[in-house]
Amino acid sequence: MACKYLRRRCAPDCVLTSYFPVSQPSPLRRRPPGLWRQQSRKVARGSSYSLPVDERAQAAETMAMEAQWLVEDPVYGCDGIISQLQEEIQPTQCKLTRTRAQLAIVPVHGA
Repeated sequence: MACKYLRRRCAPDCVLTSYFPVSQPSPLRRRPPGLWRQQSRKVARGSSYSLPVDERAQAAETMAMEAQWLVEDPVYGCDGIISQLQEEIQPTQCKLTRTRAQLAIVPVHGA
């Protein structure tokens, strides 16, 4: 597991090789290994998370995206994006509630 600590090529038997190939740069390589090492190994093996094999690639991709967001925003990471999206959703939900209330007041023709 030299790739974790020394950022060298993965060993051929590494469980993460298929999810994070050396040929494709991964944001995980820019992130300190201790922050993602245990989680990524568990996802790859499917041990603690009991992920089916067909869902492990999606989990690895999600971890790579989270690492990229952490590189872009070291303070908030993906939480910053979630907060921003929630701030965008809230006014729209208020508008929807007002519109539904207005529709409830309008009489239905032909009833």
